[in-house]
Amino acid sequence: DTRLNNSLIIAGDRIMMPTGAYNLDQFGGILSDFGELMPELNLYSITGPTSAAFYASSKYRTGSYDQSRAEDIIAGSADGVTVVRAFDKLMEHKDEHIYFRSDVHWTALGAYYAYTAFCEATGQEPGDIDEDFDKFTYEPFLGGLYSQIYKMPQAARLKNNPEQLDYYIPKLGHQLTLYKMGNLKNSYKVDSIINTDFKSLGAYKYSCFAWGDQRVERIDTDNPNGKKLLVIKDSYGSALVPFLVHNYSLIYVIDPKGFNNEGSPDFDAKTLIEDEGIEDVLFCFSIYGSGRKIIRDSLKSLLLK
Repeated sequence: DTRLNNSLIIAGDRIMMPTGAYNLDQFGGILSDFGELMPELNLYSITGPTSAAFYASSKYRTGSYDQSRAEDIIAGSADGVTVVRAFDKLMEHKDEHIYFRSDVHWTALGAYYAYTAFCEATGQEPGDIDEDFDKFTYEPFLGGLYSQIYKMPQAARLKNNPEQLDYYIPKLGHQLTLYKMGNLKNSYKVDSIINTDFKSLGAYKYSCFAWGDQRVERIDTDNPNGKKLLVIKDSYGSALVPFLVHNYSLIYVIDPKGFNNEGSPDFDAKTLIEDEGIEDVLFCFSIYGSGRKIIRDSLKSLLLK
């Protein structure tokens, strides 16, 4: 592994962001406090590791860089929250294309395996990735980490060997509504759960999944089971959302960073949950996002005020 800057390393043609399990007990404590306020809810947490947990040398996978501890740390402080064991599921499939080589995120396939772990934790049957979803591919793909190092000589390893971005659209009928202003009044519908206008996304084409970090989204599906879910997430959760269409009649998606900070609209997730009769709440954050103060502060004001 070769260090590129304070946060990135490169090994072969893969850029990675090593990190550790920092501040996750505080993150879990916020989820626990929310559970005490709304004890009738089923609360779940998925923590997305970075690719360094699977592909970096032991120097960047052990000690303070050990990401495998994240789920246990959150579980130790998040009373009443079911911590989904996604890490081991991803490890089982590490030889598949579950992480981008040029981006910090997992691929749609990696998100799918995290989704199957969620279904196991909730006692649901996951959708079959081949039978229940249509697969499409955009290429050539060079992700957000590449855009950070493109002027460095090592960037040629990726530029000369770009990858592809696969995305999956549920065969089950569904309609995605975006609320751009951060309230439930100003909305517009889009044609697909994936933003396929890749040219407009520039270097951050990963944000095609569920249209990226929107403040509020609503997905109505043709699933007749009547189950309702709220997903509170950072960008890692975006690639997971399309698969959840298979299991729920109604899904709301919230990016907490878009609310209750300076200059942002106010929003109370508890009101939405009560008004819509939502039973399940899934928190899906990257390991580094879970440790960020802006995420913790946003979650507190979104859930606990």
